[in-house]
Amino acid sequence: VRESKHSTMPQEGQFNENQAAFFEFLNTHYNKDGGDGALSNLLNDLEEDGGLNDPAGEIPKAAQKIMEEAQAKAAKGEAPVSVKGESVMCIKTWDVDGKKVFFNLGTSVKIDAPELVVRDGEEQTRLPMSLGPSMDDVDGKGEACLVFDVLFNPVTMKDAEVDMQFLNFIVQMIMIRLEEKHADLPAINSSRKFRRLKQKNFKGRQLADQYLMPQPLMRGIDEETGLRDFSGPELAEPCFRVGNVTRKSDGAKVVRLRAELPDVQGDEIELRILEGRCTLLVPGKYKASIPVEVPTGFVVLGSRFHSENYTLTVVWGPQHAKEFDEEQQTKRMEELKKAEEEQRLKLTNEIAFSLCTCDDSVSYTHLTLPTKRIV
Repeated sequence: VRESKHSTMPQEGQFNENQAAFFEFLNTHYNKDGGDGALSNLLNDLEEDGGLNDPAGEIPKAAQKIMEEAQAKAAKGEAPVSVKGESVMCIKTWDVDGKKVFFNLGTSVKIDAPELVVRDGEEQTRLPMSLGPSMDDVDGKGEACLVFDVLFNPVTMKDAEVDMQFLNFIVQMIMIRLEEKHADLPAINSSRKFRRLKQKNFKGRQLADQYLMPQPLMRGIDEETGLRDFSGPELAEPCFRVGNVTRKSDGAKVVRLRAELPDVQGDEIELRILEGRCTLLVPGKYKASIPVEVPTGFVVLGSRFHSENYTLTVVWGPQHAKEFDEEQQTKRMEELKKAEEEQRLKLTNEIAFSLCTCDDSVSYTHLTLPTKRIV
């Protein structure tokens, strides 16, 4: 490893104007991947090649090659698209601290229209929107407030103008997106109350330009439904086993499914129990459609996720096994209620005994106080 003889940025007078401007760019953008030593090593290479003293003031060839590589990498990504929205209505709501928050709802044809799509094997409604940055403003009383511009496709807002239920849906969706995107700001009021301002289409100034990032990757057209497929990457199938076992508690014959889900929390699991099949989804991690042969008359006895060994268990059994479980549950509830009552009585008796003991002590102390001798 060669020790760098230069600081990361060129010293005053070391480069001409063109070279200094380039290395300023290089230090800001390119050096993120190479670390602090990458630019210093480049300076050493250029000095040895005589590139630092180029009388023509051109960018050295070695450095120009790096710039071309950086530009090639940037060209692979799509640039954001500038969008100018047209205001339609203004929504007023409040955060948990009582501060007013305004949503300027607008439209742009560059925002996709609502559509039915396929995502991870399920049909879903895709409702694109663009939420702009927060802007500080003041209300009619001169009090501070926040303003957000939110753009939809014209079709979306056309429906929202005539359908209050649909308007309520998209406003709730905006609130959720706002809290996800701006976790540093106070949450919107828990009751989710809002009001549409009839006297104005927007709060503050005209809608500002927004920049749309590239749309989510479409994997193609789903062959079964003919809908556009926006599914994410293929998810791993977890290890699972379906078998017939006998319960120790009542000797009932049951069908048991066990699936291993490493590094998963219980609230992440989406489980659907269908006739002859279980569909299991852990977004971003696991996905499975598990066939389960269940005898006629069997019902679902229960499902449970064991966090200690990351195992999901689903059990099917006959009706008498379900009745047995319900009886056991009733007994446990009665025992728990009885134990709570016994604990309450014990606590009450202890408090009563403590009060009596305290009163006797005070009385005894009072009686044995020494009398003051009068001389």
